[in-house]
Amino acid sequence: MYYILKKRKIFKSKIETYYQKKVTYFTKKNQLSQTISFFQNKMNSQEFNVFLRERSLNFWKSQKGKPSNIMMYTGIKVNGKFEEVDGKQTQFQFSDLLTQLGVYNETIIRGSDILFMEFPSQKEKN
Repeated sequence: MYYILKKRKIFKSKIETYYQKKVTYFTKKNQLSQTISFFQNKMNSQEFNVFLRERSLNFWKSQKGKPSNIMMYTGIKVNGKFEEVDGKQTQFQFSDLLTQLGVYNETIIRGSDILFMEFPSQKEKN
């Protein structure tokens, strides 16, 4: 019981930190769902959209230079290093893209051609 109360106290202090213009991101799934539902209730839709957009951009920024596995819409699997995404998240730039036809040093792939992307974690590699 004490551990749960302590967690709630920490969670509450992190939300207060957000309102002091210091954005805090949560990594645990249960805290993330609580945070999103809290923000939906406390913010208007425009503020909430800004919050989600910022999280999205920070995610793409954190993935820069990391290897990724890409499943194309046609069912072809390719591998490469993720480099950048455009502002509308419709085009993705990769380097050292390994395809069935060879290796491309730099390439841009349309988002509509990608079925999904995977970014293997360090735990999966070891």
